[in-house]
Amino acid sequence: MFSFFKTKKHDLRQYKGFSLVEIVVTLGILAIVSAIVLSSLSSNTDREALAKNADAAASVLTEARSLTISSKSASNYGVRLTSVGPTLFTGTTYNASASSNRSLALNARVSITNISLTGGGSDVVFSKLTGNTSQNGTFRVALVSNPSVYKTVTIYKTGLVEVQ
Repeated sequence: MFSFFKTKKHDLRQYKGFSLVEIVVTLGILAIVSAIVLSSLSSNTDREALAKNADAAASVLTEARSLTISSKSASNYGVRLTSVGPTLFTGTTYNASASSNRSLALNARVSITNISLTGGGSDVVFSKLTGNTSQNGTFRVALVSNPSVYKTVTIYKTGLVEVQ
């Protein structure tokens, strides 16, 4: 048959593979998507570390109060607050060399800041039988990378502890 249209014969060699521009654009898109995913995962990890460590610091205070009320070893118990974490101690004053001290090391992403206890200082000691404390107040567990993101731990006169 006769054809009115001329068909072009395409040289298949010119269509093989990807051009350099296509590869660069694809890699750029992958890099942007990866950066978005990684930053999202990092912020979730920070929030999780903050919540868990604030709860852990509150637990140490609650444990010290419970040990004091139960009169374990006929002693008072207290907690020393430092930027790296709380330390549970036996007695009415903190002794750094005491073998009975139990320190809780916080995640490196968080630290204890803004310690504001009645009477100053950074020790909270609980009274026998009642579990009350005269060192009530607050402190923050904050992200090291962004200190404006924090959880506040409140210690009431009754010795109860709340994380906000």
